[in-house]
This record gives sequence, structure tokens and C-alpha cells, in this order.
Amino acid sequence: MSRFEERQMILCSQELPVRCVHCDRHLPERDNPSLMMINAEGEAVVCSGPVVFCAQCPAAYAPESHFAAIAASYQFNPYSLVGFLDWSLLPEDQRQQELDPDGEIPLVPFASMDALRPARFD
Repeated sequence: MSRFEERQMILCSQELPVRCVHCDRHLPERDNPSLMMINAEGEAVVCSGPVVFCAQCPAAYAPESHFAAIAASYQFNPYSLVGFLDWSLLPEDQRQQELDPDGEIPLVPFASMDALRPARFD
């Protein structure tokens, strides 16, 4: 199993947490993996950005503002992040080539995706 499989993506509207909201473990430093974003028409773009992977459970955290800005630059409204690209699934000689939409895409879909929102006290 790769480190991308079975990940629950949590988009954070505030700062990324320092402790996992599921298992309460301290979170490691951010990574910068490749992800796939799609729009309502099914058009896709590969992007990268800061993601924090919990080492103890399937949670992965990403800043919503970062990916919303990428979506806006491609005029993807609405958009969805659908999974990680795991380049290790491709033969080494294909990892630096442009992805062929009709070929094999090393997409590892998210197990689920939730938005983490700040608490509001009225």
C-alpha cells in the first residue's frame, strides 16, 4: 500500500492543524504532492500544493485557499480534488513525460474528502 492509498482528504479553511483531528497525534511537516483537480465538465488539471499526512491514520490536510486559487486560475468553478498522482505507479522512463489522457494515469483517489471549517460561536 502506498502512502497515498485510503487517504481521507480534509480541506482546511483555516491554518492547517498541528494535531490530527481524528487521532490527536502531532502532524509532521508539509509535503508537496501532485494532485488531480477536475471541474463539472470533467476537464482535469494536475497541480501540487501543501499537504500534511498524518502518520497514524488516513487523514490528509490541505489548505482550501491554495487549491481554490488554482481552480480560479483555470476557471474551474466548481472544482473538486479527486486524488493524488503516485508517480511510482508509472515506469521510470514515463515519470517525466506529459500525461497522456488516453493512457495510464497514476491516480490514487481519495477514500473521502471533507471540509474542515472553523467553529462559529453566535
